[in-house]
Amino acid sequence: MRSIVVGAGIVGSCLAYELARAGERVVLAESGAPGGGASAASYAWINSNNFDDPGYHALRVLGMSAYSGLAGALGTDEWLHATGCVRVAASDADGKELRERVARKRAAGYPAELLSAGQAARAEPALARMPREPSAIASFPAEGYIDTTTLIGCLLAEFRARGGVVTRARVTGLRGGGTGVRTTEGDLAADRVIVCTGADTGLLRGAGFDLAARGPAGATVITAPVPVRMRGLVHFPGVTVRPDGGGRLLLHAVDVDGRLGPQDTELDSGAVAELTGRARTWLGLAAGDLEIAETRVSVRPHPPDGFPVVGPVPGVSGAYVVCTHSGVTLAAVLARLVASEIRSGEADPLLEAYRPGRFTG
Repeated sequence: MRSIVVGAGIVGSCLAYELARAGERVVLAESGAPGGGASAASYAWINSNNFDDPGYHALRVLGMSAYSGLAGALGTDEWLHATGCVRVAASDADGKELRERVARKRAAGYPAELLSAGQAARAEPALARMPREPSAIASFPAEGYIDTTTLIGCLLAEFRARGGVVTRARVTGLRGGGTGVRTTEGDLAADRVIVCTGADTGLLRGAGFDLAARGPAGATVITAPVPVRMRGLVHFPGVTVRPDGGGRLLLHAVDVDGRLGPQDTELDSGAVAELTGRARTWLGLAAGDLEIAETRVSVRPHPPDGFPVVGPVPGVSGAYVVCTHSGVTLAAVLARLVASEIRSGEADPLLEAYRPGRFTG
């Protein structure tokens, strides 16, 4: 069988690799740089920290563990950073919420523990110079982050080695009956088309299914090399920070994302200064110790109800869609489940709650 996967972000690249690994003939269509969209601008945190829906939590936990299996299959884990995550609460209210979160996660079997300031500083050296005593600190040791660009490079190398083809032609539409795609360089025929284009759901809309998964823009800021020891992800009040290789740090803040409009492509200098100021304060750095090398802004996929959209496209035979906000956490497990479902023709019960048909009623 021949498949066309449209979109070479983290989700599309994982899926194309899994299909090729299973013996499918696969074309991966991406008009831009593979991984150059939302995947490149992601904080790339693998976790189920903020989610309590039992089914979705279970899927995310599977997504976290699936990366170990993917590393074994690829023969390298250079892109996987299983560092754990630390959350710091400053106010009494935030401290109460964090302690409740730890209790809730532990009850669900998710690794979580409260730490003293001394324990936290030993576990994460970057916490040794905090300006004041937090109201609570918690560790989530099963979490980590992905170097998405490196992983996509590893996936595509193996994909090509297994006979997969990457085309840089821009896909302009689906052929009738899901029998392939139309591109700027002519039609490509296939037995099925799998749309993994994230927030850009124009192909589906053109086929009569309006997913409306364009979420708000998100931004990350990458520093120049910084003189601070940081092991893993730290969620300080107002800013999340993690290493980004070569002594660089990657910064993100939810409230800064909230100021971006859907068409914004840059983060203004005031927001950058505010974000870096927060990081500098919590890391105990002087003004000259934290310089900015790059900012990244992208539009992230966000299905209308916040949950993944996975399955056959209603009314379009041969077309399948995989769209999810938490692409980094879920890419490896969704790729494995979807590839198995497509190959076997049998619906996977783990995906039943996330079918696109729920938006057609």
